[in-house]
Amino acid sequence: AGPSSNYIVAEVDGVHSAKMTVKTHHQKAVTIAEGLTDGEHVAKVWKVDESDDWGSAGSALKLYGFSSKDDVMFLSPPELKKRKLDIWGASMTVGYCADGPPGPESHIYSNYNATWARQIAHMLDADHQCEAMSGVGILRGFDGPYAVLSQYLESTVVSTDKDYV
Repeated sequence: AGPSSNYIVAEVDGVHSAKMTVKTHHQKAVTIAEGLTDGEHVAKVWKVDESDDWGSAGSALKLYGFSSKDDVMFLSPPELKKRKLDIWGASMTVGYCADGPPGPESHIYSNYNATWARQIAHMLDADHQCEAMSGVGILRGFDGPYAVLSQYLESTVVSTDKDYV
């Protein structure tokens, strides 16, 4: 994987899959569960890494929807939880190197599911979203006042998701 890839983890009925690689510029089906028993199931898909292409929102993961090979009925999503967290931060928040050492391929070791932010949201039973990029700060980033999160907000869910405003 690299700048044109994203990593996702599927969560089906509370069980997490292994990390899966999804190419950024390819619309492709990805299997997140097989052999499920009859009845209701809850599926979530998490993007667990950060984009390597900071200059382009086009490098972001695009989720086109869910489908099934079987004749199943998709139910409405569960209601939003009472608590909602919008988490902002940098390397630790995004999960930089949570699954391995820093180095030239360190983006493959990012894992948001292993971060304190995700753990706290889970402990508080809160819906959450995260805006975080390694090296980019709230007021000051790795290169001073230029690498600040406000420069990237138009490319985030926060700019469109009014449930978190």
